[in-house]
Amino acid sequence: MVMVFTTSHADVDLKQAHCRWRLQSAVKNALEDAKWLDASDIEVRVLGNFVVLDGYVDSRADVVRAAELAEKLAGKGRVLNRILVRWHGLLDQSSTKS
Repeated sequence: MVMVFTTSHADVDLKQAHCRWRLQSAVKNALEDAKWLDASDIEVRVLGNFVVLDGYVDSRADVVRAAELAEKLAGKGRVLNRILVRWHGLLDQSSTKS
């Protein structure tokens, strides 16, 4: 007698979701653990095979280094970096009066 085991689509989807969650957590933790970076305003998402970084940092160097750190975990060319440099200008939104 030959037994055939099949994997349902639900099982595959669950495994893929778990892999995406692990990657997202790994990147977020690495950014938060970096002593040179304030990652409190960075959002990490995984869309398909790509890591998406959104948010704000204090310098252009932080933008580049955050993407490089994410690429070490996700793979070269697998990071969409949408991080912007926080602008500390005279017209800060919190200090304007209407």
